[in-house]
Amino acid sequence: MSIKKLIDENKKKKQRSARKKAAKNIAFGAAAGTVVGSALGILLAPKVGKETREDIADGVKDLAGKAKEKFEDAKGKLSDASELIKDRIKKHEDKTETSTAVANMDENQSQDEPDTREETKEITDCGEGRV
Repeated sequence: MSIKKLIDENKKKKQRSARKKAAKNIAFGAAAGTVVGSALGILLAPKVGKETREDIADGVKDLAGKAKEKFEDAKGKLSDASELIKDRIKKHEDKTETSTAVANMDENQSQDEPDTREETKEITDCGEGRV
């Protein structure tokens, strides 16, 4: 890869990064403007101060309730996922233990049993008249 290509790629990466940052700033500005505008609209609305404060308190309570519900939902999903992962790990461990036990049994059998290959060869040779 030539140096010119490397420089061009680096330049393109910087431009993409700058565009992403600008988009984030615009989104943040729009969100902040919406929040400030809503708050000012509520505060400057032609209602009695007490009603406005009650509306704000109700909105905050609703928001807190929704946040708590979302938190509980996320907590439940994480708990379910955690249990699923634990079950999968346990199954994998059981399979590994079983495979290891079978391998050990095979290894022990092969050590305990004499090598019959030589005997089989001798019998075959005898049958063919080679002895």
